[in-house]
Amino acid sequence: MTLLQLVGAPLVSAELLILEVDRDTYVDSISPNGNFGGRWNFLISGMTGKSAHGLLHFDTTPLPNEATIQSALVTFLVHGNNSTGAYSIHPLLRAWDEGSATWITSATGIAWTQPGGDYDQDTSVTLALAGPYPDWVISDVTSLVCDEAGRLKDDTVDNGLLIRANAGYTKSLSSEFSSNANAATCHSCHGSLPPERDAGKSFDCTICHSRDDIPLAGEPALVIQYQIIDSDGDGVLDGVDNCPAVFNADQEDSYPPGGNGMGDACDCESDFDCDGAVDGTDAFSFKTHYGRSFIIHPCADIDPCQGDFSCDGDVDGMDAFLFKSDFGRGAAGSRCPACGIGDWCGGAY
Repeated sequence: MTLLQLVGAPLVSAELLILEVDRDTYVDSISPNGNFGGRWNFLISGMTGKSAHGLLHFDTTPLPNEATIQSALVTFLVHGNNSTGAYSIHPLLRAWDEGSATWITSATGIAWTQPGGDYDQDTSVTLALAGPYPDWVISDVTSLVCDEAGRLKDDTVDNGLLIRANAGYTKSLSSEFSSNANAATCHSCHGSLPPERDAGKSFDCTICHSRDDIPLAGEPALVIQYQIIDSDGDGVLDGVDNCPAVFNADQEDSYPPGGNGMGDACDCESDFDCDGAVDGTDAFSFKTHYGRSFIIHPCADIDPCQGDFSCDGDVDGMDAFLFKSDFGRGAAGSRCPACGIGDWCGGAY
């Protein structure tokens, strides 16, 4: 409702989380039945008739449920580039197995719907490659990893990312690099391994382990910057608060009966037309339905009552009290949250 609440001090804590890739491979149209999950590098090709896509997956379970993501960067090291000018990175739409994924199948006996990987063709980020090589790729994939509220997207969590090249081909270090014999001589850096492993490299590893305060490693990683936020200071973090902008430490959610996932402290039951305000239009609707009961024009699933907030089958004085407490909301600072037009009581009659 709209009773004045005592709001505590907001809490904001900024954190950085580095997730090393837990699965990576590439699928190659030239070897449609080949699996390359054990390779120390992965191929990404945009050559005509010779396409190859990189697949990356990150275990996001270390990210707190209540985290609000501010940014997400994918990083990996390209150690060779033959005429590729840009990458397109897409969210994958199907789970896959590192040890058996091919151009044809996502896992043993399970075919991709589209050879080369099932990915969202309408959602992507584009990254221009500048070089010289070897060089770090640092791509902002925030829009692929989380929604506008800073919450993880299910497709990315479950399935990972697919990388395409616009032309040519590149080779980049995979998660198997550090444990591969090539790590002893490759002209790239080891990242998380002891610095002495970098001795004698043709590439100056002393300058590449961090760039612009972004930690880098030889293997692909997802660098997530997030906040733990309690905007209303009620002791319940925004990520799990059913009223993140209104103090409600008790998280009470009794309307409609059984709750709707939105706390009573911020729920706008009286915004019948879902325009973000409780105004004269809503008052007219409430007055039209006021007095309905089991005897007079009964509330019914096919003819629901506007204003039967308690879902007890009538629109009476208690409902009028609740309506009055909402009336006037819509001004700055008290705007109603998003709602869906429909039967408030959800078939309770």
